[in-house]
Amino acid sequence: MDKIELLRQVLARLREQLATMQHAAQSSHDAATGSESKSESKYDTRGLEASYLAGAQAEQCEKLAQAIHCLSGFTPPENTENSTVQPGCIVEVESAGDIQHYFLLPSGGGITLDYQGYELITLTPDTPIYQAILGSKQGDLSENQNFLVLDIL
Repeated sequence: MDKIELLRQVLARLREQLATMQHAAQSSHDAATGSESKSESKYDTRGLEASYLAGAQAEQCEKLAQAIHCLSGFTPPENTENSTVQPGCIVEVESAGDIQHYFLLPSGGGITLDYQGYELITLTPDTPIYQAILGSKQGDLSENQNFLVLDIL
């Protein structure tokens, strides 16, 4: 499976998450503005709580839409021998005897995919592992994250 296909899978997952979040945000908005949310007493905060929830969900929808937009125009690089880790690379690392596979992307982090029988986790620039891996070469050891870069794809 190539990186373009993996990127398509990430985009599909993000679109699913966005559709689910949009539905939840609409439901929260309806609950916040519906007749059932009118206060029955000064201590009744159902409408206020529903409006806060709707606002937070709308914000999450916007973040997901931005991630989809960012990844839609992203093309992972072709790696060559002696490549350094850059956005779009799949990196195999060993840490404390465990092998991990990461797909470095500009957005859409935290998604787990199946990659050649392994779990592949998407990372974004705001994660410490991404920051530690970026610019590494095969065989580099990261002291602060305690891992060894085994392969760069």
